[in-house]
Amino acid sequence: MALNNPHSAYRSTQTSTTTGHLKQIVMLHDGAIRFLAQAAAATADKDFAKKSLNLNKAIQIIDHLWGSLDHEKGGEIAGNLSTIFAYMHKRLIFANFNDDVVAMEEVISHVRGLRESWAALDAQSKPAKATIKPQAQGGAAAREHLALAA
Repeated sequence: MALNNPHSAYRSTQTSTTTGHLKQIVMLHDGAIRFLAQAAAATADKDFAKKSLNLNKAIQIIDHLWGSLDHEKGGEIAGNLSTIFAYMHKRLIFANFNDDVVAMEEVISHVRGLRESWAALDAQSKPAKATIKPQAQGGAAAREHLALAA
């Protein structure tokens, strides 16, 4: 990246910040999936303390994602996600009180779908990497061109 090009520097910072947030969202979904799978396994093993602990962790993640929605900027999408998170929260409370593995697996399916969407968005937001070495293109002019393209 050329340090003397403020537009390029801004674009690079904006992309890395957005990508970082998207990675965090994907990681939160991964955590919810992991905790739900552990809760389902604990339920099958009749380890109800471990089931409740892991379900509560998953609920905290779902609630965090739900509470992080920006309805002003997100509009209809944020509203739809809010409805999905509310439904998942309700199903996990039901699953916890009723030791219902089917409800846990249903929520895992929903979280996986959302996770894949966020992961795809993260993959799209990553800048393309240059495949041509600057030296092969003629030195300083090529490096500047590649810096502008980044």
